[in-house]
Amino acid sequence: MIVLAREIRGMTQSELSARAPSVNQGNLSRMEKGKLSISDNALEEISAALNFPKAFFFQENVKTPINDFYYRKRQSVPKKSLSKLEATMDLIRMGLDKLFFDIELPSLNIPHVDLRNGLTPEEAARKIRSHLNLTRGPIKNLVNLLEQNGVVIFLVDSESDKFDGITLFTDEQYPVIFLNEHLPNDRKRFTLAHELGHLVLHLRAKLDDRTDQDKEIEANQFAAECLMPELDIRNDLTHLTIGKLGGLKDYWQVSMRSLVYRAKSLKIIAESRATNLYIELSRLGYVTSEPGFVEFDEPKIVKKTIDLLKSELEYSYDDIAEDLCISVQDFLELFMKKRSGNLNLRLIKSKNERTRLDLTTD
Repeated sequence: MIVLAREIRGMTQSELSARAPSVNQGNLSRMEKGKLSISDNALEEISAALNFPKAFFFQENVKTPINDFYYRKRQSVPKKSLSKLEATMDLIRMGLDKLFFDIELPSLNIPHVDLRNGLTPEEAARKIRSHLNLTRGPIKNLVNLLEQNGVVIFLVDSESDKFDGITLFTDEQYPVIFLNEHLPNDRKRFTLAHELGHLVLHLRAKLDDRTDQDKEIEANQFAAECLMPELDIRNDLTHLTIGKLGGLKDYWQVSMRSLVYRAKSLKIIAESRATNLYIELSRLGYVTSEPGFVEFDEPKIVKKTIDLLKSELEYSYDDIAEDLCISVQDFLELFMKKRSGNLNLRLIKSKNERTRLDLTTD
């Protein structure tokens, strides 16, 4: 737990030992490895230096191996930033299980699709769209749709723009998709569909010996068909121009570059035409920031859960932070930084008297 707290703060062993006068780096290293007991005085200093209550360090942390997850571009994220990001998500993962203890979330209604049965990622995406009763065309309110079907969406503050998203299950088996909150909205939506692809195709598969690279390609193929179904978008992608891409972006809620790539992959335009469009997009300065509006509905489950804990169980922020074994400041920054939007939740008492979230849109 000391390692976890230290990585969350982005501190090295040397930096932490400098802030804890009675703990040198050698002893800190032994403490973190479980080879040296920790005195009350040392724990007081470490707790103060890291700004975590002492109760935090007495939790049992079953850290989920990062190799069990898939997230885009992880190899290019600086090691220190990656360690901090992983530790922060692990802290949030632990906290979500505690937050949801008195709450019954919507059941997971996203089936696993086994590609070993001969299906393609695109066919799996069509099955999921049908299962979720989606009409033809673009998907509106993608976040709310997934939340209503039992997937927790959580935005995290990443120091690296190379991190897009990651999917994991908490210890209580709640599926969580983490997204980099600093991504443009079109990239957030594609990343969300990409991670949905991992959830559908890979994370619940048994004895899956395909490479990570193959799984990334399959998740991208799933996401493209999920957001831009071939039968619905094919006619729109003919005779592409830069001007036409702007209107299609507003309608399909994906990036211009994604539309060009989709047209090329469906063989609607030649590769040479796609190359020319990419060059024109770059010339206009649309590589990192494109014009046009893409809506991204904010995640609401966590915020509304906290609202219910306050209103129905009369918990204060201090009570919730204490239960999570973190400071109020960390609680507010990590769990309360997003607005709840227009999600209606009503209380339903189940047989075991837990409070159940019922999610409906206005």
